[in-house]
Amino acid sequence: MKKKAEQLINLFTKLFEYRYIDEKSAYADTPLCALNSNDLKVLCSLNGKDFPSIKEIADELSLPMSTLTGIFNKLVSKNLVSRDRCEYDRRVVRVNLTDMGREAAVLKAANAQNFALDILRTLTEAEQNQLLMLLEKIVSR
Repeated sequence: MKKKAEQLINLFTKLFEYRYIDEKSAYADTPLCALNSNDLKVLCSLNGKDFPSIKEIADELSLPMSTLTGIFNKLVSKNLVSRDRCEYDRRVVRVNLTDMGREAAVLKAANAQNFALDILRTLTEAEQNQLLMLLEKIVSR
């Protein structure tokens, strides 16, 4: 079992290195190039939402408010997100993607879609179904 665990670690490492290199080249010369995985997760979470509160995003992503404050400071400074206080309750801060943030979120989603399609193209239909079934089993435990 230990040998299989090492093999799995090596395969995941190669897969994630491939993904990392692919993402970095896709994001070169875009605002996404300086963002880490949590920044990107927050950016994508905002896509399609109209002015959610920071608390709503924290709950959705299971990230502490202190972490999100730093992420939003970074995203606001890069003009990817706007931040406004609620008029009727000044304690509530609402956030929204700027036009540039929306474009960046769409680029991130398209890149993730292309990565998944690249993986699926290497497999037969039966292998695709088996991969999805196994991954579902792993993440639902």
